[in-house]
Amino acid sequence: MKKNISFPDTLKSIGRALQQHELIEELVLPDRVAIIESYALQGCSELRSITLGKGIEIIDDNAFEDCCSLRLITSSDPDRHIYVDADELEDFSDIVCFQLGKDRSPGGKP
Repeated sequence: MKKNISFPDTLKSIGRALQQHELIEELVLPDRVAIIESYALQGCSELRSITLGKGIEIIDDNAFEDCCSLRLITSSDPDRHIYVDADELEDFSDIVCFQLGKDRSPGGKP
């Protein structure tokens, strides 16, 4: 059974409150969320996909620790540049799609 998660209007970051929620299969973050903190989704073993809102700026290290079913991470704003800790990506060789926007050089060119 899939669990639906509702977020308060004031939420700006995802902390550890969602850790170990094994019933979460899909997660759609609202546009106002800017940060997914370290270990925020640790142990969400059934989490298969995440859609990031337009406000996301940072995904901290180990945010998806032990999310062994995670295969799809997308952004609702494909032109947004998001900082993802390099160590975070090492654990996800099985991700089918990692669409977080266009990478841009410091000069602003794609």
